[in-house]
Amino acid sequence: MTYLEETYFSHPYYLRIDGRPVIFVYLTREYFRNRGHAALKEMREKFPHVYLIGDDVFGAGYRSEWAKNFDAVTAYDVYGQSVGRFGGTRKAIAFLVDNYRHARKEANSVGTAFLPTIAPGYNDTAVREGHPGRARYFSDVMNSKEGDIFRAMIREVALPNLDPRSGHILMVTSFNEWYEDTQIEATSGTAPPSDTDDSTGGIYYTGGQRYVDYECLYLDILREMLK
Repeated sequence: MTYLEETYFSHPYYLRIDGRPVIFVYLTREYFRNRGHAALKEMREKFPHVYLIGDDVFGAGYRSEWAKNFDAVTAYDVYGQSVGRFGGTRKAIAFLVDNYRHARKEANSVGTAFLPTIAPGYNDTAVREGHPGRARYFSDVMNSKEGDIFRAMIREVALPNLDPRSGHILMVTSFNEWYEDTQIEATSGTAPPSDTDDSTGGIYYTGGQRYVDYECLYLDILREMLK
């Protein structure tokens, strides 16, 4: 924190909320849930001007007592509390809506802001086991297209939960995390859609789901839906 303050906090382009430099801490729900409070208290006393955002929301039943440690709370793992649990379905979106609505209410009740986070899809099969890959369209909606899950997350999950306390910030997981297939960074747009891959069986990585060389689609969706 001392290094960050000396090196970055005074930079004119550093993110600020209410004039305070912002710090995001990953997995606060693991590090500071019923533990680590002394270290967190010491940091807050030494750097009271920092706007601290915790990656603290995951699943149902978020509690206000957890939120009060932070200026704002958010979620990084969208997959685990939506399509990872229910597949690329409408139910996954509804579950995430309920999680965020409840978390925002609990956080706001103790003066803590909320930042909704969305993600276009997920597939980390190439680097680890245990997380079924999810394509970026609805598996339970007829003729669903690439990007439909992302659109639904913006419209139904994020926009209703934008919080003025945190400057109406919307988080996206992520820009270029290719190995988890959460990226929205543009692709070349030169390859045809495919549900096969170069594994021995031909569908180990895709799971038989359709993948699209989408070009600037996700950047365009963000621009169009956030006007």
